[in-house]
Amino acid sequence: EETAAAIAAGYGEEQQYDADLTLKPSSVSAGTLEKILFCGVAMRVMSHPNNARSEDRPQQRDLAAFNIRLRELSERAETMSRAVLDVLIDDVHAFLAQRLWRLVVQRARLPAHLRAVKDFFL
Repeated sequence: EETAAAIAAGYGEEQQYDADLTLKPSSVSAGTLEKILFCGVAMRVMSHPNNARSEDRPQQRDLAAFNIRLRELSERAETMSRAVLDVLIDDVHAFLAQRLWRLVVQRARLPAHLRAVKDFFL
């Protein structure tokens, strides 16, 4: 049995994102809920003009492809299995995580910044 603590996603008041557990369908797992919340936060970060350049944002064709898949799922909601939804959410999650990785690690040079912090304090 999933408890409220297990379902609660890791985004609290400081990020202003949280999952309303009363709205979670019973067919959606805690892991899927966390991935959906991550995807929403990632899209918000990448869509904000101050956080990313236009080439860092997801391409419209990629978003349209995910949108088509989601629309197809919603049209057969009565017969849809949880596994099919999980696969789609996993695909969107992986796509956005890869883009964020590129933004944070490669473009923002996170390893270089971490080395500078380490050198400063050690």
